[in-house]
Amino acid sequence: MFRLELGRSYLWWFLVFLAGWVAGIVSGAFLGGRMWAVLMLPAVMAFVLSCELRSGVALDSWWRASYAKGTWQYGALIAWHVTGLVLLVGLSYVALFIAD
Repeated sequence: MFRLELGRSYLWWFLVFLAGWVAGIVSGAFLGGRMWAVLMLPAVMAFVLSCELRSGVALDSWWRASYAKGTWQYGALIAWHVTGLVLLVGLSYVALFIAD
């Protein structure tokens, strides 16, 4: 896992994950299968959350490591990212197995 450094930008992670997500959607559309690219969304959130918890630094909305452990912003962002992970897992389940 990566360790986040306080004050550093990780916007390039977003661009890499976005490119992978788009590639998954395009390949799913051309192959005629299910949209398995939807699984990338909770995987990205889980990856970001695990990096944040390991390093003790939370990413803000611009993917910048701005808040250190012990601040109220860190706790709020971690809670929000856990909520987002749960919602994205639910969305992926619905998209893959229920909405057919």
